[in-house]
Parts: sequence; C-alpha cells; structure tokens
Amino acid sequence: MSTCFTTFLLLLLLAIADVVSCKQGLEVVRLARAGVLQAKDWARATPSLHGLYHNSSYVGVALGDCVKLYEDTEPRLARLVFGETHSREDALTWLNGALASHRTCLEGLEEKGLSQTRVPNNLTVLLREALAFYEPKTKLKRVRRRPRGSHSGGHLTTWNAATSRADFVVAKDGSGNFKTINEAVAALARMGLRRPERVIIYVKSGVYNEKVEIGRNMKKVMFVGDGMDKTVVTGNQNVLDGSSTSNSASFGVSGDGFWARDMTFENTAGPRKHQAVALRVSSDLSVFYRCSFKVYQDTLLVHSLRQFYRDCHIYGTIDFIFGDAPVVFQNCDIFVKRHMNHQSNMITAQGRDDPNENTGISIVNSRVKPAPDFSAVKGRFKSFLGRPWRRYSRTVFLKTDMDGLIDPKGWTEWRGNFALSTLYYGEYMNSGSGASTARRVRWPGFHVINDSHEASRFTVRNFIQGESWIPTIVFSSSIQRLLQWPVDQMWPKSPYRVFNAGKPAHLQCPKCVELKLPREGAAFCTQDCFKLSWSSHKSIHLKAKILSLGPGTPGEQNSVTPNDGWLYCLKKGQARAPKLPHFNWTGVLKPYPISQRRTVPAHIEQPDWAIDGIPKIEPNSDLQHVVEIKTPEQIERMRETCRIAREVLDAAARVIRPGVTTDKIDEVVHEATIAAGGYPSPLNYHFFPKSCCTSVNEVICHGIPDARKLEDGDIVNVDVTVYYKGVHGDLNETFFVGNVDEASQQLIQCTYECLEKAISIVKPGVRFREIGEVINRHALMSGLSVVKSYCGHGIGELFHCAPNIPHYARNKAVGVMKAGQTFTIEPMINAGVWRDQMWPDGWTAVTADGKRSAQFEHTLLVTETGVEVLTARLPTSPNVFPWLNS
Repeated sequence: MSTCFTTFLLLLLLAIADVVSCKQGLEVVRLARAGVLQAKDWARATPSLHGLYHNSSYVGVALGDCVKLYEDTEPRLARLVFGETHSREDALTWLNGALASHRTCLEGLEEKGLSQTRVPNNLTVLLREALAFYEPKTKLKRVRRRPRGSHSGGHLTTWNAATSRADFVVAKDGSGNFKTINEAVAALARMGLRRPERVIIYVKSGVYNEKVEIGRNMKKVMFVGDGMDKTVVTGNQNVLDGSSTSNSASFGVSGDGFWARDMTFENTAGPRKHQAVALRVSSDLSVFYRCSFKVYQDTLLVHSLRQFYRDCHIYGTIDFIFGDAPVVFQNCDIFVKRHMNHQSNMITAQGRDDPNENTGISIVNSRVKPAPDFSAVKGRFKSFLGRPWRRYSRTVFLKTDMDGLIDPKGWTEWRGNFALSTLYYGEYMNSGSGASTARRVRWPGFHVINDSHEASRFTVRNFIQGESWIPTIVFSSSIQRLLQWPVDQMWPKSPYRVFNAGKPAHLQCPKCVELKLPREGAAFCTQDCFKLSWSSHKSIHLKAKILSLGPGTPGEQNSVTPNDGWLYCLKKGQARAPKLPHFNWTGVLKPYPISQRRTVPAHIEQPDWAIDGIPKIEPNSDLQHVVEIKTPEQIERMRETCRIAREVLDAAARVIRPGVTTDKIDEVVHEATIAAGGYPSPLNYHFFPKSCCTSVNEVICHGIPDARKLEDGDIVNVDVTVYYKGVHGDLNETFFVGNVDEASQQLIQCTYECLEKAISIVKPGVRFREIGEVINRHALMSGLSVVKSYCGHGIGELFHCAPNIPHYARNKAVGVMKAGQTFTIEPMINAGVWRDQMWPDGWTAVTADGKRSAQFEHTLLVTETGVEVLTARLPTSPNVFPWLNS
C-alpha cells in the first residue's frame, strides 16, 4: 500500500511539474510578445523624437523596416499566447521568425549608424528562452494541416492562361484589369473579407519596374506569369544608395501561404552597389515554382518561415541565397555569375543563430553551374558552397550536381575561426566534378553524410513538414523516393532550362555582397560585410553620430581665413567643426581647416568605398589571411598602375616650396590621378577626406591636406596611392621645404637608406620578419627610432591585405617571400621616441614628443631571382635628394 501511494505521489509531482513548466514557458512567450509591442512602439516613436522621416532619412528607412517587422511578428506570437491551435513546428517556426525579424531590425539600425542601446534589449533573450521551451522534448499536440482540396493546389501546377481564370489580370499593354502590379495589389487590399480564399493575380509578359510588397494581411495570394524572363519584376534599390538590405528587395512577401510561378524577380542595381535584393520572403508556407531570381550579391533573401522552391533558377555571386528560414530548394539550377575581379563567389550565407532554431538551407537534387558570363573564366576565381553568416549556420547539399567551379575545399570562412565548430554543413551523394569531398574543409561542423536517415532530416517532409501544406505531389518527400523517382515525373516538366543570354546586361546585374555582413552572434546580414570588420563597424556608427561642437579657446584659431566651406576635420572625416578642437598638441604644428571633398568623374573606375566611405570587400577577403601570388596579368596591371602612381607623386614634388598649402598638393595629386584615368585610393577610404596624405614635421603618417602653408625649413611627406584597372599602387617620399636644418636632412636620408637596405634583402625564401631587423639596425646606428604602430602591407586588387610588414626588430611577422607576391615597405623613422599620438581628426598620427618624423615607401614585386621595385624613380623624376647625385 505504501509503494502504491509513493508511486501516486511521484506521478502527481511530475504532472504538476509539467503544468508549471508549461505555464512558465507560455509566460516567456507572453513577455516576448510584450517586448515586440514595446520595440514596435519605440521604432515608431523614434523618428519624431529625433526629427527623422522615413522618406528622407537613411535612419528612417531602418526604423520603418523595424516597425513593419514587429507588426508582422506580433500576430503569430499572439496565436501562441492565446492558445490558438498550432503544432510544435508552428511554434518553433514563428518564434524563429520573430527572432529573425528582431535581428534584421537591429542590423538595419546598425547599418544606418543608429545606436542600438535604446532598443528594448531583453527581447533577444526572451525569444531564445521561448525557443528553448518549444524544443522537441516539450509535450505539445502535433497538428497536421492539409491543403483544402486539390482544386486550389492544381492551380499551382496546371495553370494555363487560355483556360484558367484569374481574379486580377495585369498587362502593360492595357489588355488586363490593371497596368501595374501595385494597382492590382491595392485593389486586392480594398476587397477586405469579400475576397476569395485563394486570390490569383495573372501578370502578363513585360518588364514591371516597380517595388511590390505583399503585406501580412494578404494571405493565400498566387502570382502567375507567362514564364521566366517573360514576366519580370525589377527594381534597383540597394544599400549604397540608402536602402536597408531587407528593404532593397524589388519584391517582398509577408503574407502567409504565398505562391508564385513562371516569373522572374530581379534587381538591376549592379555589382558595384553590393547588397541589392531581388526577392525577400518572410511568408510562412510559401511556394515558388518555375521562377528565376537575378542579381549579383544577396539575390534571394529567404528571411524567415517555411519556404519551398521548385524548378527555379537562382543567379548571383556573393551570398546570393541567404537568410534564416527553414527552406528547401528542389530540382533548381543555381547559376554562379561573374563578379568583380577581386571577389570570390559564395552561394549561401545561412543565418541560424541559436541551436534551438529549426532553420537552415537544404538544396536537394539540384545543379550548381556557371552562368554563361562566368563559364570561360571560372578557373580564375574561387567559388564556394557557402560561408557561416551566424554561429549556428546550417546548410546541406543533397544529391546535387556540382560543376568544377566549386573550390576543392567546398566552403569558406566568414571571419577567422568564427562558427567553424558550431555550424552544420553537410553533403550527401552529390555528383559532378566539383562534388569530391576528398579535399573539403576539416572543420568540426562539416559533415560528409553517409547515412540516408541523417540526410532525410533535410527533406521536404521532415525539414519543413511539406506533406501537410504543399499542394498535391509536388515534391519528393524522402531521400529514398529521391533516389528512385525520376524528378521529371514529380511535377510537370519545366520548359525553362536555358539562361537567356540575349537579355540586356543592365537588367541582369546586382549581386555583390560577400560581405554579408556577419556580426558574431548578432546580425549583419546581409548587411553588409562591412560589419565584419571592426573598423567598418566603427565607421558605420560614426557616420550617424551628430557632433556637438563647443566654442574654441581664444587664441586657438589660425590667422588664415579660408574660403566658405572650409572646416576642421573631426571623427575620421565624419564630422566638421568651425573651430579648432581642444587638444594637448605634442608639437607646434596644429591642424588647419580643410576644403570640401574633391569629385571624381563618373567614367573613372572606383573602389567600393568611393560613395559611402566603407570598404566592403577588403575586410572580409581571404587575402587578409593568405598572401596572394599574382598572375602575370595582375602583375602587368600593377606595373602600369604603379608607374602612374610614381608620375603622380613626381607631379606633387614639383610644386612643393614655401607658401604652398598642403591642400594645393592634394589638388595636384587629385587632378594628375584623374588625368591618368585613375582613382586616388585614399579618397573616402574609411571616410578619409582627401586624395593623398601630407605629413608635415612631427606628423608620422596620414596627415590630412589643409589650408596651412608650408614654411621654409619644414619637411613634408606625400603619400600617394592610385587605383587603376582594378589594382592599387602605393608609394611615398619625404621632401625638404626650402632650407632644412642638418638634423632633418640626416633624418630623411637615414629613412631613405632604411628602405633601400630593406629592399635589398627581398627575394624568395626570406622571412618577412627580417625586414624589420634590417631597418631597425640601421636606424639605431643613427640614433633614431622606428615607429611600431604602423607597418607595410600586401597590395593588389585590395588596398591593404596580407602580409603585414613590421619595420621594427624582434617582430612576429609570419611567412616567407615567394615569387609573385606584392607588398609595400614603408618605414617611419622618428628623431625622438617611437611612440605616437592621434589628433582629434582620427587620422593624423604625430610623434609623442613633438619631434620630427620621416617616411619612404615603395610597392615591390618578389621575382624568381630577387625584387622589382614597381614604384621606382623614373629618369624624369625631379632631382630633390642630394645624396642621389653623389
């Protein structure tokens, strides 16, 4: 009797524990919903608090996205809170969607430079806790949904313009109900509850240049076109021109149950605009059949919620399938396009950020191949299956044919070792010349799947519960069926299998983001790669800050009164001030006002920071970790660019004399560079405001050209970098201004000799660290010191990359020189201590003791037998260094 009673008590306690746990879990969901409402109210109120407007402010764009994201999220959380019927998969999917929307909001704010500190900051924690509550051990009733009869499902696979009836017809020629898609969408919205259960919008052939949004209240809408590349929805919004990544989409879908077939979605912003989305989907239970998606970077944003793509074509270069939805691509063609010359291709960038999320990208029975514009040159570039956007990124390729364009390692890093042990990347029974796993990455998170049971986790049936909501037998629900059933018998055979190479190139462009911007454990999605790099991240924040300026101290102002528009530079070029800021200057030199930024003609090829000041490719490139061996073609371009850079520096040297302002030197550099067809690389690089650096007297490096006139006895370093034909050439020299004292002459000559002695040891097999030993030894013999804060660097298609070249002794530089490498050596030698201090402009580095500093720099090529100085002096170079005459 006592045993039975004890058993009864245990069962009772377990039942109570389950009830308590359930109530606690629902309370977390309730709190998460309240947090979403609070965040929505905050985002809606912020524009009025800060004087921002959604149509005129980049920050307002991000805030507007936040309002929409939270409005779309709240109703699904309400269904969980108020007990509406749902399955565990529903709950997980909706909570994942809420977390993805919250991250997208934070990313957009960060991207536009608005601090996140005022955003309700516990929402992420609450959503994570709610996800943990709904993990598989939770005892919830499983609810299966089925399509409501075969009639509506049949429309998706059997639609025929001649025999099927649409609720709305869109035709540019006026033969339908409306001429634009947005007119039809507006008419649908006006129908309210009087609309059919499944609304069909037929869009006839034509290019529809309009931004379309299918809102959360427009559920079960089906779009039908006349075929890929016949019915085209296009736009050109992009991040560089002010959109957020999410909001740049030409076509966006939030309404659940969305279907589309026989259409093309594209964004024509072009590769140089980087993030530009063709289609963004945050629609639960959505299906795309025989559609194509065309851009370069960030083509298809599978933002959140369950999605299925069948017989589709996806084109792109960088992260062109990205997001955090549970999504399956089946029998699709993935076309890798040609990008800009300095980039690698990454097909996927999956954004799973919590181990309890049920999200991931599953690519099944598909084909990875080069687009026509990439076929001939695919061997010149590296292409990868994906990279981890976030910590628990999950992507699999099952039974997919891979062209030889795929790099043998298969996958690539986002940044360093980030996520390599927590991600899940898998490959199962793939075929083709790019499918071998023998040389694949050896990351802890990479899996060669050998078990069909393991692979079946990522099929339509198990991964997105497709049998309960995808109409009829339109997918292969298991790996076994996939192996046994010819794919052409599963759905009507698609007649659209060939890329339309005749389509105008300007309609097929944008996809250029490698950079999906990853933020470790946060979000960046897509946003931009520039978030990967700390300096880019910092620059983004600086861009949105408004500087409060105080009055200057009497006596601080320079006697010169420059023209209107001249101001002092602050915050790395992100702010201007009418008065000299307070600062403990180390020497007599102080900054003067600077002129406005000089313009570059549109026909000049420009690096990716030219418009917004943010390098996007450079921080995330593999070449930050691997020293590139240049091809003969690259070397020839570098020779040409470096010769131009030398001629530009020589032009600057010819105007240096007392009474000339450093701004005038910058003008000469700028005009000479433009005249040669090049772009001055420093201009707007991380917001640097000028086309060259002019470092006077105690300035070590990165001095900003300003209104100060050079004085007799000054020394000035001019640092020139030219971007031409896709590569950079970098050099600098320190010049005398008038009659210079003997100590300064000796400083400059010793610095020149330090560079020459370092160049003399460059050849294959020499360790990079030896350069610093040679420089340090010669400087110390003259009683001078070597700056340790700045170093030489790799150069080529990137302005700065591996290797780092320290100039001081006992440095820890790794690696040895090999033929084909290009890098700079640029020793900075001080008359006093080596330490430096930064001016308030955020760029100008000066000696800590106010004593003078000199620098020389060359761009070098390691040859089979030694070294070639690509920026060497020419016979026509001005004769300004007395020791060269002897």
